[in-house]
Amino acid sequence: MNFSHIDGTTMAPVLNPPSPTGFITNAEVKLVSGFNSIPLLLCCVFGIPANALTIRAFLRLGARDNASISFLHMAVSDMLHNCTIVIRVCTEVLGLLKRRAGVKLALPLLPFIVVNLNLREMFLTISALTTTFLAIARCMGVARPLQFKDMFTRPRTIILLVLFDVFSFASFFPVICTVGIVYIWNPKTNTSKAATWFAEGREEAGRYVHSLDFVLPLITEVIIIMCFVVMVIKLKEASRFRKASQSAGEKESENAKGSGLSSKEVAVLQQVSLVCFIYISLNSAKVITAIVTFVVPGFSLGQRYTNLYSTFHEIRMLFETLCASVNFIIYYKYNARFREACGIGSSNSVHGELSNKETSVVTKSK
Repeated sequence: MNFSHIDGTTMAPVLNPPSPTGFITNAEVKLVSGFNSIPLLLCCVFGIPANALTIRAFLRLGARDNASISFLHMAVSDMLHNCTIVIRVCTEVLGLLKRRAGVKLALPLLPFIVVNLNLREMFLTISALTTTFLAIARCMGVARPLQFKDMFTRPRTIILLVLFDVFSFASFFPVICTVGIVYIWNPKTNTSKAATWFAEGREEAGRYVHSLDFVLPLITEVIIIMCFVVMVIKLKEASRFRKASQSAGEKESENAKGSGLSSKEVAVLQQVSLVCFIYISLNSAKVITAIVTFVVPGFSLGQRYTNLYSTFHEIRMLFETLCASVNFIIYYKYNARFREACGIGSSNSVHGELSNKETSVVTKSK
């Protein structure tokens, strides 16, 4: 076993990094990390209550179809992710008090930083996989509407989401188990002092997580982009057919039947497309970081450009936290029943109603 007493005061993913060879110094990394805590905390101040309202609304409306179950599942993981950001800011403040005010802490911060960082990545993975599933389900819903019900039933959706949770937990739990706190006895002072403990297999577990952090964002981004393109094409086709039908004087029911998409289904498709667009936009920083890590030698933790990597990580973390906080706005805008379930808005409003027996975000009770 390795025993080490580590200061662990910096909240950036670089923990006691070596002296950099250029670009960014240790002090600048700490400065970026400190200033980044402000917008991160602001996102969480909005995101945690917003996701809590989302969970409450979907539970009240009833999660009966694959979309509503998926959105509920994603709201839980997003809220937990934002909670880890709050913990991150708290440890940042404690580290600052230790450095500047000389406050003595009974326990080292480093184990809490490592565990919290991996928990954050775990919840991000769950949200990414859930968003990918939503994109695939909605894409198949417009590409193969007749087979949609049999392909993504409620039991299959629940099983798949549970598998996402198990996969994410199994991926990051080994890393969490490789760090801890031990007490080292000092015979001179006749006291024991808390120190950080690292397991011997920490590097192997870290390499797996690092590979996952490179592969998963690329795969999910490519899949979601492909599904997004298909959904946009189908939306345009439905819009053209609707305009042609209206000009010919056909009824709305005949229009929906001919185009394969009702007005409610089009609203659902618009919503999921917007969720996918936000995911693609705000997670691009993670994809770029993964590509640069693969292309540029030394752009990783503990290597030549470790401080530059940490700065990229701070920017990426802000985008990811924003992504985990804004979905409530989409639900609020497009679903009157969601607003009603949250206690917001008028129950008479029907603009953007998304309820549909099989393909809506929430199932309308009739």
